[in-house]
Amino acid sequence: MPTPHREAVRLSVNLSPEVAETLRNLAESRNTTISNIVRDAIANEQFFHERQQNDEEIFLRRKDGTMTQVIIR
Repeated sequence: MPTPHREAVRLSVNLSPEVAETLRNLAESRNTTISNIVRDAIANEQFFHERQQNDEEIFLRRKDGTMTQVIIR
């Protein structure tokens, strides 16, 4: 999770037009910035990576109560 009041670091990445459009659409639908979408994605990736490193399993519970294991590659 980002620490408040830290100096921002500007990064440059190369993305396909489709991925860039996905970022724009996510930011618009969530009424936030692309930077926030990227920060959230990194935090989620870190969470899943840590779970995987600890040999933990992740499951999703559907609205009907059934469970599905999430496989992270």
